[in-house]
Amino acid sequence: MAPVLPSQELGHLLVAAVRILQHKQGTPPKPEEAAELLAWETERAYFVVRGLVDVGALQMHETPFEVRVEIADARAIERLPEETSEGALNDEVDAFRRADQSRKEELEKLFSSGELERRKQEETAELEKQFERFRQQKRQPPR
Repeated sequence: MAPVLPSQELGHLLVAAVRILQHKQGTPPKPEEAAELLAWETERAYFVVRGLVDVGALQMHETPFEVRVEIADARAIERLPEETSEGALNDEVDAFRRADQSRKEELEKLFSSGELERRKQEETAELEKQFERFRQQKRQPPR
C-alpha cells in the first residue's frame, strides 16, 4: 500500500506554524507545539510532519526525550498532492491510535501481571549462579 501523504494545504499550514514557533521561541518547535497552535490533534500533526519529512520539506531532529522539526526546503511542499481524502487521513490516525493502544495494553499487562517481577527474579538467580561459578574458579589453586 502506498503511503498516504498530506495535502499541500496541510503542509503549508504546518510549515507556517513551524516558522511562527521558531521565530517566537528561537529554537525548532516540537510537533505537539505546532498541533496546539493549529488546534489539531497531536496525531494529525505527526502525520503531516512525517509526510513533509518524506518529501524533504522538513527535517526531524529526534532525541531520546523529544522530537523537534525545522524547515529544510519549503518548496518541496509542492510535491504533495493537492488534496488528500479525509478518509485516508482518518484511517492513518486510527491505525496509529490502535497501535498505540495495543502497546499501552501490553505494557499495562506486563506491569500488572507480575511478569516483570518474575523476569527480574530469574535474571537475578542466573547472575547469582554465574557469580558462584566465578568464585569457585577463583578458589582453585594455581598449578
